[in-house]
Amino acid sequence: MAITDKNEKNELLQLITFNIDKEEYGVGVLEIIEVIRLPKIQKLPKSPDFMKGIISLRGEVIPIVDLRMKFGLNPNESDTFKRTIIVSINNKKVGLIVDKVSKVIRVPSTEIKEAPNFSSYVSNEYIKGIIMMQERMIILLDLKFIFSDEEMTHIASAAKSKI
Repeated sequence: MAITDKNEKNELLQLITFNIDKEEYGVGVLEIIEVIRLPKIQKLPKSPDFMKGIISLRGEVIPIVDLRMKFGLNPNESDTFKRTIIVSINNKKVGLIVDKVSKVIRVPSTEIKEAPNFSSYVSNEYIKGIIMMQERMIILLDLKFIFSDEEMTHIASAAKSKI
C-alpha cells in the first residue's frame, strides 16, 4: 500500500540516497542544503555519543551528528567515502555524517510503501516509507523525528557555540 492518497496526483520525488552500514537510506533533496566531505570537527564536552561536535561552514556554526552512532551501530573508522549531509531540521542546520552518498534518484510518490513494523537499526518513527527499486530497498527517513526534543535542544545549543 502506498502512503499517498489515491486522489493525489502521482508526484515525482527527488531523493538523495546514502548508506549507513549495509542499509540504503533516502532523504528528499528539498531537505538538504549541501553535501560536503567530512570536515575537521571540534568536539564538545558533555555531548551525547552521537553528537560528534561542531564545524564552521562559511562562518556559521553547524552541529555534526554521526548517524551510525544515532542508529546504535559501531563507529566506522574509515573516512574514505564518508560525507556530511547538511540538512535543515526544524529550521536548524545540522550535519549528518553518513558512510557514503550514493546519488540523486527520482521516484514516483506512488512507489513509496508504508514501513512494516520490524526491528532494525532505525526506529519506525523515523521512517516515512520504503522504496523498492530492482534489487534495492531504500528506507525513506523523516528527519523531523530522528531526534527527540531533548536531543534537538542539545543540537540547537551546540549551534550557538563559538569556534
